[in-house]
Amino acid sequence: MPNLIPGSTWREGLPDPIGPRSSHTVNHCIIHHSAGSNTRTDYTNVVRNIYLLHTQTNGWDDIGYNFVIAQDGSIYEGRDPQGAGDIDDIKGAHFCGKNTGTMGICLLGNYEETSPKDTVLTSLKHLLVWKCDKDNIDPLGFSRHPDASSNYLQHISGHQDGCATKCPGDSVYLRMSDLRKEVDSLLNTCSSAGMYTATSSNTYWFESRDGTITIKSDQVFESVLVYDVRGQLVDQTGLDFTGQTRDLKDLKPGYYIAQVQFKSGKHLSMRLLVSDR
Repeated sequence: MPNLIPGSTWREGLPDPIGPRSSHTVNHCIIHHSAGSNTRTDYTNVVRNIYLLHTQTNGWDDIGYNFVIAQDGSIYEGRDPQGAGDIDDIKGAHFCGKNTGTMGICLLGNYEETSPKDTVLTSLKHLLVWKCDKDNIDPLGFSRHPDASSNYLQHISGHQDGCATKCPGDSVYLRMSDLRKEVDSLLNTCSSAGMYTATSSNTYWFESRDGTITIKSDQVFESVLVYDVRGQLVDQTGLDFTGQTRDLKDLKPGYYIAQVQFKSGKHLSMRLLVSDR
């Protein structure tokens, strides 16, 4: 699961959301944009204002989305689960009253003409890959959604696929096909890598925001493969001993999947964040 800014943090000092909540099985991930400013950087205040709009102006019981992604890639918890289940499985208020079986993700900004930053798309893909893996959702598939404008709805869809709206904006909506393919590719990369769970061996993995990997283990490494969010191999290093630090500062900022291959045939696959420097 991606790192999240908790609701208890960004909602501090605001009126509490009203319950109760209901949990449901999610089949469709719905992408939105806030249609707000593309230049504001006080992201927490922007999320707070959306919450006030939804609760104080619209009269809803909470913010309508399950997640909100800021322009710097930060992911905010949305709707408060209030003990009813996982946040991604809480029924929201974002799809024109057709919320059953959906999870809402809102991208801060207006994307009718402006393209979203790579940081936004990277976090969006990360969130979608996690959700699709968690609930066995086919990113390229579609299934019935009786309340949508059509009986069938893509598992990753835009707001306008079910409502009379331009949301999430043309610059996002025209990317939907590529987004589905990239999520599917990354999901397959992660699944094929497998996970190595250390038992008696002493294996550690350290993520580093400066793009450095440090690995320590009594297992013998064969190589480290690094994939980008599209599932493309971007770095490969042969390691023929039991400990190594690898500098990846030449990579562009963003999320990557690093796969350690051991000579025993085992794999260890983990997420790596390379930040702006």
